Amino acid sequence: MKRTATIILLCCLLSCGKNGDDIVFLEGTYIGYFHHNNTDTTRVTLRFLGSRFEGESTDPLYPALCRGSVEQDEAMLRFRDSCNRHFSTNHTLVLNGPYNYRFNNDGTLRIWRSSESTLDEYILRMPVRQEMGVVN
Repeated sequence: MKRTATIILLCCLLSCGKNGDDIVFLEGTYIGYFHHNNTDTTRVTLRFLGSRFEGESTDPLYPALCRGSVEQDEAMLRFRDSCNRHFSTNHTLVLNGPYNYRFNNDGTLRIWRSSESTLDEYILRMPVRQEMGVVN
């Protein structure tokens, strides 16, 4: 019986870290800045709860943040904006579609996407009180 339990435990340990087990899922409120082409900056807040997100910025249309669903894997976030409003702004500034993400050594979260001529990035940090498990 001990041998069977040891084999099962060993199998479980060897399988850890595969197929997305190492993902740190985004959960909670992140506050920071949105940068467009490394020049324009706006203060933003993004909230993640399970597979849902919502956001706001100091400028309601730059970037155009709303709410919707988000899928996360090891390297990508896929946002699906569910707001049914028409923006007079550039539709590429709507948080929608695939974005890369990375937790930086300084404790910030970087979410970005780039094309040939455009870089949109969010540099965010979870407030310290929330990181410690204290809810405001």
